[in-house]
Amino acid sequence: MQGRSRNESDQAIAGIRVGFTVTKKVGHATERNRIRRRLKAAVQAATLDDAAADVDIVILGRRPALAADFATLVTDLQRGIRAVVRPRTRRPEPSPVAGDGRHGTPLC
Repeated sequence: MQGRSRNESDQAIAGIRVGFTVTKKVGHATERNRIRRRLKAAVQAATLDDAAADVDIVILGRRPALAADFATLVTDLQRGIRAVVRPRTRRPEPSPVAGDGRHGTPLC
């Protein structure tokens, strides 16, 4: 699952937009369509608390989505969408000290 937040030029449609991609490597057209339909139904079943967020999400369909339990599929999608909408903040990395030798600066 991949996502990005929209900028001001993309604000024509508010809320979460979801797209689906299932490549030919996954299987024949009927299998790819079944995966896509299951993922669409799972996204609709996942109640999204962050529906007001303006993000675009692309879900990459894989073969295990055919055999996965539907409830598990829904919870996995909820977790993934939540991670895209509210990414964890990273701790700021310590600034490099001049002359420590790690960043190509001379020690002398």
